[in-house]
Amino acid sequence: MKKKLLASVICAFVACFSAAAADGVMSGENNIKVVRTSWFDIIYPEDSAGAAALLAENADSIYVDVCSSLGTEQWARFPVVLTPARDEFNAYFSPAYYNHIVLYDTPEAEDMAVFSDTLLSTFRHELTHAVTYNMKNKFWRTVGKIFGDAVNPGLLFVTSSHAEGAAVASESMDGEGRLNDSYSAQMVRQAKLEGLFPGYADIYGAHDKYPANQNYYFGSAFDSWLQKTYGMQKYAQFWYKCVNFQTIHQSLAFKSVYGVSVKDAWKQFEDSVAVPDIPSEPLAAEGYADFFSGTAVRSRENSRGSLYTSLSAGAGGVAYCDDYSSSFLFSEWDEKNRKYKRSRKLFTVQNMERAVLSSDGKYAAVSLTSEGHAVTKNEVRIYGLRSRSWYSVKETGLRDAAIIINQGKIYLAAVKTKSQNAALYIYALNENTAGTRIRSAELLERIPFPSGDVPFSPADGGDGSVVYAYKSGMSWSVRFYSIAGGTTAEYKAPVDRMVIRDVSFAGGSGGEKTYTFSWAKPGSMPRFGELRVGSGPDASMKLQADDVSGGVYYPVALKTGRIAYSGKFFRDRRLITVDPEKTAADTFVVHNDAEPAEPAAGVFNNNKNAGTDDTAGTVPQEYPQLENAEKYNPFDYYRKGLLLPFSDNATYAYEDGAFTTIPLPFGVTYASSNPWTSGIVELSAGYNPLTNSGAVKTYFTSGTDTSLFSWSLHNQAEFDRYGYKQTMNIIKLSSELPVGSVSSVTFGNETDFFEGRQSLTEISEDTFTTEQVFGCLESDDTTALVVGRNKFSAGYTNVHKTGPGTYEQGGFSVAASYLVSYTAAADDEQSWNNIYQDVSSDIIIKSPFLLPYICSYGYTYNFPFRIESSLFPAESTFLSSSGTVVLFAGEVQKAVPFFTLLYVSRYRFSAEYTGAFKYDGSGSWDFFSTPELVNRLFAGGMDYYDSVGLQAVLTMVPNYGGLATSAFSFNLGAELKYRIRRTAGQNPYVFVLGFTASY
Repeated sequence: MKKKLLASVICAFVACFSAAAADGVMSGENNIKVVRTSWFDIIYPEDSAGAAALLAENADSIYVDVCSSLGTEQWARFPVVLTPARDEFNAYFSPAYYNHIVLYDTPEAEDMAVFSDTLLSTFRHELTHAVTYNMKNKFWRTVGKIFGDAVNPGLLFVTSSHAEGAAVASESMDGEGRLNDSYSAQMVRQAKLEGLFPGYADIYGAHDKYPANQNYYFGSAFDSWLQKTYGMQKYAQFWYKCVNFQTIHQSLAFKSVYGVSVKDAWKQFEDSVAVPDIPSEPLAAEGYADFFSGTAVRSRENSRGSLYTSLSAGAGGVAYCDDYSSSFLFSEWDEKNRKYKRSRKLFTVQNMERAVLSSDGKYAAVSLTSEGHAVTKNEVRIYGLRSRSWYSVKETGLRDAAIIINQGKIYLAAVKTKSQNAALYIYALNENTAGTRIRSAELLERIPFPSGDVPFSPADGGDGSVVYAYKSGMSWSVRFYSIAGGTTAEYKAPVDRMVIRDVSFAGGSGGEKTYTFSWAKPGSMPRFGELRVGSGPDASMKLQADDVSGGVYYPVALKTGRIAYSGKFFRDRRLITVDPEKTAADTFVVHNDAEPAEPAAGVFNNNKNAGTDDTAGTVPQEYPQLENAEKYNPFDYYRKGLLLPFSDNATYAYEDGAFTTIPLPFGVTYASSNPWTSGIVELSAGYNPLTNSGAVKTYFTSGTDTSLFSWSLHNQAEFDRYGYKQTMNIIKLSSELPVGSVSSVTFGNETDFFEGRQSLTEISEDTFTTEQVFGCLESDDTTALVVGRNKFSAGYTNVHKTGPGTYEQGGFSVAASYLVSYTAAADDEQSWNNIYQDVSSDIIIKSPFLLPYICSYGYTYNFPFRIESSLFPAESTFLSSSGTVVLFAGEVQKAVPFFTLLYVSRYRFSAEYTGAFKYDGSGSWDFFSTPELVNRLFAGGMDYYDSVGLQAVLTMVPNYGGLATSAFSFNLGAELKYRIRRTAGQNPYVFVLGFTASY
C-alpha cells in the first residue's frame, strides 16, 4: 500500500511538472535551453537564441555597473527568462517564489522607444529591481537562504513608487530612458502646469484611475532628483535600511538618511520641476479650439475624463478612438455646410491598440491584442464602414496596421515582429463585388529591417506608398516605401535627439505632398510637425517652435484647413484643433538619405509571394555565446522556493450541501514555480490542537498565460490519533474564449471528492473544558462519509466599459451550471436517493446610466444600475432577483491628510432591492419542474421575501509599502435595510457595518 501511494505521488509530480514545462508565457515554445554566465541562468527557446546570445555577452557587466552605482556587491544569482511567445513588450522581476527576471522578447511599443538597445536597457531596469531588493546584510541573506527570497522586508516597506523610481532612474543614467524622453516626462510637467501636482503619498501605487502609472512618472522623477541632489550613497543607504528591517516605515528611514521629511523633500522636488510659461488651458491660446464645440469653450465630450487617441482622416471625415470604452468614433464631413457632423460610434473592440481610417473612408484597419491564444498575440482586423463587416488577417504578430489605396487597388501595411526584429508586411486585399467588405488578404512583400530597428504607425503616404516613423538606435526619421516601385525614401530628424511619432498624410497638390506628425526634443512638450515632399531629393520640415499645454499627439489635417490632435492632460486626453498658420514654427531643409541596410539575417523572407508562414526563410544561426547551452531542467528550479512556518491546510466538514473548514495552521509550507512564475507547486503539512489532527497536502496549478485555460489539483490526507481520518481531492478547470468584439464564453468545472470522518465545527460546553483543550473539536462519530460533487458551468458575457466613469459599464451576462452530488455513509449501500442533481441559471444586466446625462469628471449622478436574477440559486429557492442603482459617487484618489497610511479611492451611495421566491419540498432535478413551479408561483403557492436598502461605501487602500496597490483595496460600508416581506420574528429594520476585501 505504501509503495503504491509513493508511486502515485511520484507519478502526480512528474505529470504536473510535464504539464507545466512550457506553460504560462512559454506556452507553445519548444527546445527550451539554459546558458549560464557568472551570475545568471539565461533560459530561452530556440526563437530567442539571438536575444539570449546578446544578453549572455552583456549581462554580467551590466550587473557590475548597477551594483557599482548603488555601492553594493554582486552576491545573488538570478534566472533570466526570455520568451518570444507573447507579442506585447514587457518585463518583470519577481522574488516569488524565488528571485527571477522575465523578459518578453519582442520589439518595444512606441511609448517605450526610448533606448538604443531596448533588450539590454530593459534588462538593466529589471536587474535594478533585483539588486535594490537584495541589498541585504548577512542576517537577511541567511534568512533568505533558509526561507526563500520572498521573505524580504523590502517588499513590505518599499512602495512601488520607490521601486520603479530606482529602476527608471537606473535605465536613464546614460542619457537614454524614460527620464530623458519628452513624451514620457510630459506627465510630471503637465501636472504642475495644471496645478494638479499630487502629494508625496498619492503616488505610492494605490491610484487606480488615469494616469494609472503615477508611481512610474513621479516616482522615477523624484528618485532621480534625490540621487542628483543628495548623492547615490544616501540613496543606497535609504534602500539598505528598508531592505534590512532598520525601520518600520519608509518615511522614517527617509528622514533618518536625508535629514528632512519626505513631505519637505517632495515640495523641493515639485519646485524644481521646470514648466513652460504657457496657459494651462490650450483653448486660451490664439488659434486653438475645442474639437467638438468648435470654440474656445470646452465641450461636454472633453470634460468627462475620456481618453481620445489614434486620430485619422479620410475622404468622408475624421475618426478617433476612445481608449476607455475601446470604441472607434467617426465624424462625417458635411460638404454642404463645410463642417464635421456630430461624432457617432462605429464599433467597439476589446483591447484595441490602434484604428486607422482608410483614405477613401471605406475601411478601418484595427490593431488589437487578442486573448484568444495561449499567450497574448497581436492581431489585425479590417472593418467595412458600409457593410459593418469584419475581416480578420490570419497572421498573428502584426501591429500598427493601415489601409493603402493606389489606383483602385487596396493594400494593407502592418508591422510584423519576431524576437528583436521587425519587418513591414504588405498584403493585397480582395473586396467583394460591391466593394463593401474584404474577402481575403494575400501577403505580397516582407520588408525586413536590421535587428533592433523598429517602424512605427504606418499610414497611407499617397500614390501607393507607405509612410511611417522609423527608429534606429536613438535616431528617428520619416520613411516612405513605394509598393509599386519597391523603393525607400528617408528624411531624418533635423534636430538632435528629436523623436517623431504619428505620421499621417495631409494631402498634396502641384506635385508636392504634405504630412503631419508629432515630435519632441529634450525639454520640450510634444509638438506639431509638417513634412513637405516634392519630386526632388530635398524636402522641407516645419516644426512648431513653442509648447502648448497637453502637447500634440496624432495630428491630422482637416478639410477646414485646421489640424486636429489629441492633447494629453493629467486627467484626460482631449481633442483639440489648431490653425497651423497661427503657431510659430522653424523650417528645416531635409534630404532623402535612404541607404540600403542589412536586415536581420534569416528572420524574415523578403521574397514576393512568400506566403503567410512567418518562419519561411528562417536560417538557423550559430552564436558563440551559446556554445555551452544545456537543455532546460525544471527540477533545477523547483528545488528553490518559499518555506513558510505555517500551513494553509484545513480539515473539512460537510453539512447541508456545503463544506466548512477549520484551519490546521501549525506546520510548514513549501511553494515553488518555474522561472516564469507558472506551474506552481505547493507542499504543506499542518496540525490543529483543537481537532488534534494533522494533514499533508499537495497542490498544483498551471495553465496558459491568458485565461484561455487553467487547471489546479488539490490533494489532502488527514490523520489523527485513530489513524487515517479523511481525504479531500479537488480538481478545477476553467476556460475563457473571446468571441466577437466585446464578448466571451466561459467554461468551468470543479470536481470534489471527500471521504472520511469529520471534525466538529463548533466548540460546545460538552466538548471544551479548561483541562481539555486538545481535541475539543474531535467528534465521537466514527462514521466515514463519502461526498462526491461535480459542478459544470458555462456562460456568456458582453459586459464592457462604455466610458471613463468607474460605473460606466454596459451589457449582459448569462450563465448556467449543472450540479451532481453523491452523499452517503461509506458503508451504506449505493442508492439513487443519495444523489442530488439540478441546474441553475443566472443573468446580469448592466447599464451605464438611467438618466441620459454626461457626468462631469470624477462624479457619477446619472444612476448607473445593475440587475441580477437567478433561477434555482439554492435549494428551496426558485427565483431570486436584485437591483442596484448608484445614486451618487465620486472619485477621491488621495491619501488621507495627516494619516497617509490610508488612501481613499472613491465613495458611493446606492440603493438596492432584493427579492426571492421560496418553496417547500425541494429535491433533485427541480429544474425540470419549472413549469409546475411557475404555476405554483402565480397561484400564490410560494413565499416571497424582499427588502430595500440604502448603502454608503468608501473604497480604500492600505497606503503602506508594498501593500499600496489597488489589488489590496477594501470597502468600508454601512447599510440600512428594511425587510418588506419577512419571516415571523424577523426584525424589519437592519443596520449593518461591513468590511470587504478584493483580495
